[in-house]
Amino acid sequence: MTTLPLSAQAHFEMCLKEQKYYVNARSHCRLAKLYEDFDQNKSDVGQISYIILIELEFQMKWKKVKEALEVLGRIMKKQSSEEIWELLRRFVLGRVGTGPSVKQMFSELSVDLFDTIINGLTEHFGDDSLFMCQLQLFILDVSTEGKYSNIATRALDFLISKAKTETETKEGVSVFHVLIAVYVAPKLLHQRIDGFRLEQMITVFIYTIHISLCWKHTSEQWAEQIRKYIPDYHMNGTSFANCWDILRDILSKIIFSFNLGTLPPAFCASSSSCEGFMKSVSLVGSLKNMGDKLVRLLFVWRSYSVWKEHVFADDFLLWLPDNKWNADVDKIIDDFTDASSSEKYSPPPKRTRISRERKIAPVSLPEIHLIPSCESLDGAYALCCASVVDLISHDHFMKFIDEYLMLVKSFPDIHKFISEALIYKVKAAEAVIHLKERMKQVTDIESDLWLKLQLVCAYIFARNYAEAFSLLVELIPYSVDWSENEKVFENDDMEILHTCSEQRFFIAKCVVSKEFVFDYLHHLLYKVYTSTTLDHENDELLGSLLILSQISFYVQGYKSFNRIMRHIEAKGSLICPGFGKYITNTTILEELSRIQEFCSEYVSVQIAAPQVQRRIGQSTRHSVRGTRDGQKHFLEEQIRKGNGSPFESVMKYFEENKDAILQILEK
Repeated sequence: MTTLPLSAQAHFEMCLKEQKYYVNARSHCRLAKLYEDFDQNKSDVGQISYIILIELEFQMKWKKVKEALEVLGRIMKKQSSEEIWELLRRFVLGRVGTGPSVKQMFSELSVDLFDTIINGLTEHFGDDSLFMCQLQLFILDVSTEGKYSNIATRALDFLISKAKTETETKEGVSVFHVLIAVYVAPKLLHQRIDGFRLEQMITVFIYTIHISLCWKHTSEQWAEQIRKYIPDYHMNGTSFANCWDILRDILSKIIFSFNLGTLPPAFCASSSSCEGFMKSVSLVGSLKNMGDKLVRLLFVWRSYSVWKEHVFADDFLLWLPDNKWNADVDKIIDDFTDASSSEKYSPPPKRTRISRERKIAPVSLPEIHLIPSCESLDGAYALCCASVVDLISHDHFMKFIDEYLMLVKSFPDIHKFISEALIYKVKAAEAVIHLKERMKQVTDIESDLWLKLQLVCAYIFARNYAEAFSLLVELIPYSVDWSENEKVFENDDMEILHTCSEQRFFIAKCVVSKEFVFDYLHHLLYKVYTSTTLDHENDELLGSLLILSQISFYVQGYKSFNRIMRHIEAKGSLICPGFGKYITNTTILEELSRIQEFCSEYVSVQIAAPQVQRRIGQSTRHSVRGTRDGQKHFLEEQIRKGNGSPFESVMKYFEENKDAILQILEK
């Protein structure tokens, strides 16, 4: 049996293989020094470098800092040798991202010695781009408590410069952005950062936000490239799953270290969810200028990240009017009818001028619900709105917000999210301003249409019914049926839409549905009608609602029609000359005909078109087919014509009578 001759190299290798007992490993290390190949004056320089590297690894493995420093001192005595610098280079390459023992050893070095090592490596391997990046990561890893702050500052500047100049990017992100966010940012949490410059920390903070927003769907794309720089990339990649906790803690350190304000204990103690940040939303506007800006950055982009998880690119938020079909009708009948009187349907008494003026109720926030229910999305809208609502009043606010949020070029749909947050929280004035500015930048007609639909919501919240009506009339020709777009809603549940009784919001596809448009028309016309006096001045609005009830008549239009008839009964009349030609629904015509036949004594309905010529001797009041026979004859003619297209007749009515209705709404 032959045995291999022992040598210093063989003993060092057995020393490194020992995993259990330090005494055995130390014995091999001591035995190695007895062999001739350990004598550095008699052996080959390359062999010496290998042995010294093994000895250094041994001391580091067993966390013997003092002994490791002695070995490093021997290495530096040979610094004139290219082999020694290659040894140090190999050591750095194998130690990027390793455990605390390396950090502990280098923390014991003097600043001058550490600077000498770094400068020497830079001088010898400055042309090796990959190694130079790894060297900067190594520096940032081992610098502690500000001892090497100047060296660490240079290292961070190097990486930031590479991130800004790198041309190979995906979604605006390069591998250096990822390294700063995934590797450097978590390291900064465990050391003092006041040795860095504020602008450096802000850049790290912004890069980390950027990577956090796209990490889920891009992490695998960068895996192979990152492994070139960080051997144990998987560990760091997994730890970055708590990226928003990292961002919260970095922000806390920045604000504290650079005296940007005072953070409440709840900020650091709360979770990094939108609901957790809402507990500290009072910070917005309370910190110094830069501190306030960074808090807004974190809050807005955190809420945006939640929104992106639940909303697709072709989705948008839509408000739906309440569906309380009978509430205000009952009140009208109670107010204007004497319950003890036998003349239950007599018209109301004449009222004073003051009482005829429109009654504007104070704006009250609706009870908000999201369908389908999503608490995370609720919190995202609330956090975003609280963070930006006061910026909308700023001059040139769109440019101001872009500068404030910094990452708008990479995530342009942030403005869509802001608009939806303002609508969802019923910040009507701010939503109108923001949507109108966005419409100036839109180039495609499809985006313009659904922006107008959202603007209608904002106008209705602001009680600017004239502007809302004008936009709705523009949208009617472009609206489509749900049947043509089966997936208008995520849950595709029309029954929920037509039975909900509270203020609701939907996440809908970017489709201008006829149902949306006509629901809004119903809502605003009813709002205006019921806020004014019930006399003939409102007959045009009531007639408009009667015509509008033809849309989706057998789904919800019949409810609207029943409601209108109760208004007419309470009011005692409907005088709308010429409106009859826009009514093509046979059911409505037959009901009006029955009223003419059996109820004309206490309910007067006049919707026939005016006569072009008046016979000699005929009174003016008969010139509008005002007689019972004239109205009856007209209704019979309309019934004989049969059912026409309700959509066409309603669209024609609003196009031809737009100006007249606008005059009423603008009063």
